[in-house]
Amino acid sequence: MGVLEIIKSIPLILVYVLPGYIAMEVKNLLLPTRKKDPIYRLLESILFSYVLLIIIEAARWLSCKYISKTQFTSFNVTKLENWLIIILIGIFFGFIMAIVVRSRITHVLLSYLGISITHYPSVWNEVLDGESVKYNNHRDNRDKGSVFIRVYLDEEQIIYDGFVKAFTSDPNVLARDIYLMGFRSFSYNGELLEDYYGNWSVGVLISANRISRLENLSGIVLESTS
Repeated sequence: MGVLEIIKSIPLILVYVLPGYIAMEVKNLLLPTRKKDPIYRLLESILFSYVLLIIIEAARWLSCKYISKTQFTSFNVTKLENWLIIILIGIFFGFIMAIVVRSRITHVLLSYLGISITHYPSVWNEVLDGESVKYNNHRDNRDKGSVFIRVYLDEEQIIYDGFVKAFTSDPNVLARDIYLMGFRSFSYNGELLEDYYGNWSVGVLISANRISRLENLSGIVLESTS
């Protein structure tokens, strides 16, 4: 195969990789995801590209048969406008996948089948994200549904109770932190050290490598975060 043939075949190769890759990247932007092996990502992209191309071809066939009443021809991957369609469809399906995975309806339907799934990339995210509280049918309305957690710091012998205002959600970041508002702190012997409960102007930033255990109001427990 000459150089010219290789160049001509590039669009055909990309069409079986790029749509699925775009869709998965858009989904990963909307849902924090752990980094995957490059080979796995390539296979995943190829699989989703095939699915998207089948959907595109099926939609075009139906359009030719029942709407335009014209002869059906295969998708021409050398045309610029067709590549724009592929990219837009990849972006669209990425959004759809993220919405479906996070949907309460999806969780309910799968639960009837005895299947339990989570869109969280780690237990850390599930414990700290307010969405996990909604899925457990519990909300603390004192801070618009923020998770109220208890943090144990064994080395310092301190316990913090507070509302999660922010936390490091990217599972690929090793230096993770939690920011609590409206918090209280106690020593391990029960002595009250600080009391800012209900005070939303005061917060405390806690590094994950200091934490030995987390508990939240929905009953999820994280024994170790390091």
